[in-house]
Amino acid sequence: MFKSIVQTVAAGALTAGLCVVALSSCSGPASPFDGESIKKLPEFVGLNFPAEAAALRSDSIDLYVDYSTCVAEASGSPFYQAVQPAIIDAAPTFYSIKGNAITKETDDKQQIFALLRTIKEVNNADLKTAVQNIVNGDRQAILLTDAEYFMKGVTGDNLNNPYLADHFRNWMSKGNDLYIYCEPYIESGKFSKYRYYMIFTDDRIADNFHDRFRKSLGSAVSGYKMYHLSNKPYETLAFDSSYPIVDQNLSLNTDSRMTPAKDGVDMQEYMTDWKNINKYLLAEAVNAMGNPVPGGLPLLRGIYLKASPSDAYKVTGVDVKVYQLTPAYMQYLDSVQANGSLLPAEAFDEVRDLLTINKKVFDESGEIMLQLDEKMDGTTLLADGNPNLLKVDFVVTDAVENLSGNDDMAGMFKWQSIQSANEGRFNTSLYESIRQALINDSVNPRNRKNNVIYTIYLNTCNL
Repeated sequence: MFKSIVQTVAAGALTAGLCVVALSSCSGPASPFDGESIKKLPEFVGLNFPAEAAALRSDSIDLYVDYSTCVAEASGSPFYQAVQPAIIDAAPTFYSIKGNAITKETDDKQQIFALLRTIKEVNNADLKTAVQNIVNGDRQAILLTDAEYFMKGVTGDNLNNPYLADHFRNWMSKGNDLYIYCEPYIESGKFSKYRYYMIFTDDRIADNFHDRFRKSLGSAVSGYKMYHLSNKPYETLAFDSSYPIVDQNLSLNTDSRMTPAKDGVDMQEYMTDWKNINKYLLAEAVNAMGNPVPGGLPLLRGIYLKASPSDAYKVTGVDVKVYQLTPAYMQYLDSVQANGSLLPAEAFDEVRDLLTINKKVFDESGEIMLQLDEKMDGTTLLADGNPNLLKVDFVVTDAVENLSGNDDMAGMFKWQSIQSANEGRFNTSLYESIRQALINDSVNPRNRKNNVIYTIYLNTCNL
């Protein structure tokens, strides 16, 4: 049935954050799953490829406040005034950072409001331990600070010490997100510094704290920047307004289309089979002028990876992996029909030499253009009268950190040292904490257990 290049992989390793489903409508015994049967696909996908679950609690938030001049002088800031109600309304547990003392003060909203109005500076805030407490916990949190980690003795203001790198790296390795809002301000009328609002959360939590914080800002507040520490590659996805862009020879069936918003999956039906797909897109592929197209025409276009200056990584390499789902889906339908136990499949067969990504197009524009592999001859597909229900994963093969050379953001994490011994020098401790965390291979998106950017399901005829 399959060539020897088919490889079996564990089903649990194929989880994807987002998915698309495509159908092909052919007649006769070679036709794909019929309209009624394919309606079960969203449930099948949910059973076998569940979305990543958040590890953080969604019902609790911690607020850590650095008792520094930075926060003490925040009351006149339009940015602070805009977000303070969101912070209080989240009913956080308030922790004060006064020197080496980190104290749980209250979780009463009225008392939190009063405490935030009475901040007085206490030198040498132990920010490292505060962040360690957040990272080792299971709660969302926000830290208000100027990020100056001043210690008595020779270390002083830890000029270029990446004192938070381990904790940032640990937070990302758990699949969590860290949003750092940077607000420029003048301290004591003479020092140009930044007030940081560090939000430790997980985007997989619906209506997470960052969502509420961002909405509170609205569009009236300006002059700040945000940097997002995360190694989830699918968070930089963008779609063409005409997506899905499919060759007209494949006859996309718009009547059968489902959308993620309405159905939980994005379904596309191509009114052709793999022999004709090969003919139109590869073997006899021609452009609008009738000239042969080396490498063939695209199967699907309109998906982009667009990193912004606020993203921690730029994905620089993508690949595609294809899995055969037909046998497992047929068994699933039998179980549904018989009212039997619905269990996830143990594994799916990997189908090689079928699809590929146009590397040149991706390098030039960030578009993930799906094409037929030039070695595609159909022998890796089912050819026994059964349809071919395929799972197509776009995966990260390489990514680079997006802070070095990112002048739009890098400067927001550096400030003039106010320690006399370091006069004229920049404190880069926060910048290096972020950069050292990101350049560590252990948290690079390509090394995530789930390095899937996007998933498409193709349901087509056999050969």
